[in-house]
Amino acid sequence: MKTQISKALLLLFALPLFFLSNPANAATFNQVVRGTLIDRDTKQPIIGANIVLVNSNPIIGASTNENGEFRLENIKNGRITLSITCLGYEKLTAPNIQVISGKECVLELEMAESFETIGEIKVNGHNGKRGEVLNEMAIISARAFTVDETKRYAGSLDDPSRMVSAFAGVTTDPAGLNEIVVRGNSPKGIQWRLEGLEIPNPNHFSHQGNTGGPINALSSNMLSTSDFYTGAFSPEYGNALSGIFDMKMRTGNNEKHEFTLGVGALGIDVAAEGPFKKGNRSSYNLNYRYSTLSLLDNMGLVDFGGVPRYQDLSFKTNFITKNAGTFSVFGLLGLSEIDVNQTNAKNDTVFKGTQQSRFGVIGLNHLIHVNNNSFFKTSVAFSNNGSGVNGESLFSDDKFYESMKRDWNNNTLQVSTRYSNRINNNLRIIAGIEYKHMFYDMKDDFRYDDDFRWRTNIDMKENTGMLESFVNCKYRVVKNVNIVAGLHYTNFLLNNSQALEPRAAIKWDITPKSSLNFGYGKHSMPENIVTYFANVYDENMVASTPNKNLGLTKANHFIVGYDQQLTKNMKAKIELYYQGLYDMPVENLDTSNFSIVDPFANNIIPLVNEGEGRNYGAEFTLERFFDNSYYFLVTGSLYKTEYKTLTNVWHNTVFDGTYAFNFLAGKEFILGKPEKGNTLNLNTRVVYNGGRRNLAVNVEESRKNGYAVYDYSNPYEDRLSNIFQLNFTASLKLNRKNVTHELLLDFFNITNNQAGIREYYNTISKDLDYEKQLGIMPNVMYRIHF
Repeated sequence: MKTQISKALLLLFALPLFFLSNPANAATFNQVVRGTLIDRDTKQPIIGANIVLVNSNPIIGASTNENGEFRLENIKNGRITLSITCLGYEKLTAPNIQVISGKECVLELEMAESFETIGEIKVNGHNGKRGEVLNEMAIISARAFTVDETKRYAGSLDDPSRMVSAFAGVTTDPAGLNEIVVRGNSPKGIQWRLEGLEIPNPNHFSHQGNTGGPINALSSNMLSTSDFYTGAFSPEYGNALSGIFDMKMRTGNNEKHEFTLGVGALGIDVAAEGPFKKGNRSSYNLNYRYSTLSLLDNMGLVDFGGVPRYQDLSFKTNFITKNAGTFSVFGLLGLSEIDVNQTNAKNDTVFKGTQQSRFGVIGLNHLIHVNNNSFFKTSVAFSNNGSGVNGESLFSDDKFYESMKRDWNNNTLQVSTRYSNRINNNLRIIAGIEYKHMFYDMKDDFRYDDDFRWRTNIDMKENTGMLESFVNCKYRVVKNVNIVAGLHYTNFLLNNSQALEPRAAIKWDITPKSSLNFGYGKHSMPENIVTYFANVYDENMVASTPNKNLGLTKANHFIVGYDQQLTKNMKAKIELYYQGLYDMPVENLDTSNFSIVDPFANNIIPLVNEGEGRNYGAEFTLERFFDNSYYFLVTGSLYKTEYKTLTNVWHNTVFDGTYAFNFLAGKEFILGKPEKGNTLNLNTRVVYNGGRRNLAVNVEESRKNGYAVYDYSNPYEDRLSNIFQLNFTASLKLNRKNVTHELLLDFFNITNNQAGIREYYNTISKDLDYEKQLGIMPNVMYRIHF
């Protein structure tokens, strides 16, 4: 393995010598830098703004036209900075924009209307202050991330889920799934969004109720600057308890057809974008990926128990009309499959089968202006997600019999509309309503070796709906104090469970470089549909569904934060938080310590909404944004997460790791003359997290029953090994005329650390065993942009 890594690194460093020694490298390559500039609140184009290329001599600049468009010709490759000014708006600076030969540099920029002369606002690509979210209604516990960061953070494997785990208060599953744990909450409390709409879990090899998986289906080629929220989110967001992952897709080039082809260890990646018709400002952007992961499996680097196969397609089209507004059609589709083969200690097959998962969403967004200060945005979408498992087990007579039949399918039709009005430069109001109707077709049968009888976990064809609405107001009291307040309403129509959720946040800019933030939010969400319709068997094997009337789980979030700008490119941030959860489903026994917060929970028991939980902690961030060819990020979290049932005794949850620390750093080296734009990037990430809590297994009872029996007398008291992970990424970009070559080497857990992360009962050895931390995971990818 070490030899293979050495060869890969040797190749990465040898390629620049070959390209730089080529006589064609003496040429200088120019590119177009253009984009659109709109008002951040009203989404109207800004006319007459001045765009200047910083440090150009003679000065290179342009002005925006009636559509807010600007264009700079013959810009040399490399890193550039743009300065944008316009009367009545705060000055905007877009730093470290990378210009390459293979793609035009097309920007989507937004400016904030000026209260009065407040000073310069720095942006990274598409948003306000660097790291500040696109949504101006979010002023606490929120962070924007760019596609450059997704590619730059070592070990991300081009997956935004893994990238955000570097943020304070966020961890992922050490087993290799990208499930997101925010401030000690269960991953099921995360909500995924795409282009402003809630979507099903967008990960391959996922199961019903999961929010993660091994591989995210949205390619980084399609990703635009997006937002991530870790608590007390603004009133427009509902149906989530721990966090919001609000992904945006990049609008395609509306003037020129461009293509990207990638080949690597994870498969192939093909992208295309361009105009539907030159001159009409409409565009398409699409991406297709296919992978078998057979290369990694054959090399013995990762053991999936079979060869995973997956493919996904993502697209976004944009149609700009003269009087009917802007229409956008988008989609994300994915299929995955793996042949499962489980063996015993003698390497004999004991289970064989196939696991499949699928998901997809297709949506339409329409934005139309009522006047210069207000607009409606209406969305319609259809989504599907499902999974299936079919398999045979080796029974006691040494014959294989069908033992598992599962087919879960969920279709959702949703429609939403929102109205935004900037009443004046101090006051903005947004209100909206959304309805989702879900159609379920689910069947899950299994049988044990003891009596050969089939048992049905769930068998249902049902449909139900969810109604949500909100009103949100942002008011600038004085030039340095902003208040955001509003209400969110949720009604889960299956059993008419309702919640009215007040939200409020205050941001006080103490000085131009420091701010104090306060936030409160009440949040709620229902359980996974399986919990409501799962069959519970009594001692006579008579099935019932006692959990249909479970209400919403609710939480109150309290946050206080302090931000300090240390230098032009460096800031520090501290946040303290407390989250009080209530109405959590727990077992309806006053002697039981079972709660639905357990990710390994067996939901087929009677539950009641009488449990509680609490999460509290402190988070620290020190970040130097990418500038002068390097960056670093240090994050740390100290936290506690607990729950209690009808026993009225507090216990740790499985996610109570106590602490989590990250260190990331990277350096960009310029190869040859700066105006050629050839670069080598080296990045590293060190992760050190407290281990997962362990739910002890009662070995003797497990042996008697033939399956795992957990000891809930003192759950999650012990903690398993701490998690250490060292990641490394090296990437090379080389420009030629109208073409850019890119080579990426990404090593996840390069030291192959494999700590025990979960204790479980091995039904084959009839003893305890441990699930291990995901070992080394390399990704080698070559891309060409043209």
